[in-house]
Amino acid sequence: MTSEMQQGEWVNNLLKGTVGGSFVASARNAGLTSAEVSAVIKAMQWQMDFRKLKKGDEFAVLMSREMLDGKREQSQLLGVRLRSEGKDYYAIRAEDGKFYDRNGTGLAKGFLRFPTAKQFRISSNFNPRRTNPVT
Repeated sequence: MTSEMQQGEWVNNLLKGTVGGSFVASARNAGLTSAEVSAVIKAMQWQMDFRKLKKGDEFAVLMSREMLDGKREQSQLLGVRLRSEGKDYYAIRAEDGKFYDRNGTGLAKGFLRFPTAKQFRISSNFNPRRTNPVT
């Protein structure tokens, strides 16, 4: 008994929306799945902080979705345009799978912009006369 993988048809979908409250809720209302919303946030994380989006900001997401028997099997993010406070931000997937802006500059950086889930306050000030705790 052999099992063959069925190939679906890949269809490109352009989903547009306006931020009403949170970006996640607005993107879900526009037709994106949770995994697709996560892919958008990951692609754009180097350019902006999604927590600072305001009501009325616009977004457009180009997704390639594999359809099999009328059901969505998998999807891939191809591009994002986000307009916030009159400025456009782009993330475009190249053939190498990495994201670039409109000028062809890579979006991935060496360090995370926000390395922790939430921001922490540094608890102590720097003092040059502090004694070394080891000595």
